Amino acid sequence: MRRLFLLLISLFLFVGSASAQSDLDFTTFSDLNALADDMDGINNAAYAGMNVLDWTDASGPTLFRISAGVFLGVGSFAENPSIGLNEAGYLPSGIGVQAGFGTMGFEAYARYFPETEVQGLSLQVLGFGLKYELSDLIPIPAFPAIAVFADYNTMGFAINASRDVYLDDGVTKAGTVDAGIDLQFSSINIGAMISYDLLLVRLYAKAAYDIGKTDVSWVYATAAAVGSVQESTQNGTLDSSALRLAAGLSIFGIKAEVGTRNGSQFAGLGYGISF
Repeated sequence: MRRLFLLLISLFLFVGSASAQSDLDFTTFSDLNALADDMDGINNAAYAGMNVLDWTDASGPTLFRISAGVFLGVGSFAENPSIGLNEAGYLPSGIGVQAGFGTMGFEAYARYFPETEVQGLSLQVLGFGLKYELSDLIPIPAFPAIAVFADYNTMGFAINASRDVYLDDGVTKAGTVDAGIDLQFSSINIGAMISYDLLLVRLYAKAAYDIGKTDVSWVYATAAAVGSVQESTQNGTLDSSALRLAAGLSIFGIKAEVGTRNGSQFAGLGYGISF
């Protein structure tokens, strides 16, 4: 079962990434300030999809509740030829397995996806969260469940591929370098959500302020002549904070969610059980 799950995830990672993200190229950027604006789209896409399906139920268990599930999520980015994105696409930034436990109105979860490499692309996910239901403070019968929550999620995304380096004329190829792009995303989500069970379907919506930080490592390359390419590793940290809004539904354990973060749309799909 574990092998099947990892195979499906690997296929999703490959199909979702190989056509666009594998073309990411930071080799012409000498420092983080030069890269920051062009990095904004892919950076926001990662955060947009990283926290999908963190919570799908605002109710907190009175006694005990255990849950488990799998989830997939993507965030969209616009085209940006300056970093190799020649067309708009999506980043598979929310992916893995999730388990939760709750009691006395509180619920906690952990999510995980081991580092997996497919065709030079690498992805790994780790996260934790805590939620508390506030509905008991609102003495209205049949009122929707309301909760506050806080999450901490991380994702590592890396590409290892050769990139061509050209002379100043932009036409003459001087050589190739190993791109070695490494992106480490981490975010703290603080927000609130509301959910309502209608027959077999649970509807929910949530809003959160997402405080993000991205550690970036990439290769900067210059060429003085054909066959003479100099390269050096550059490092830096980007801060990325924004309001995120999402809505979704759950039926028979299948969960679907869509939302937006700083102009980037995201979507998530998962399956989970609780008892």
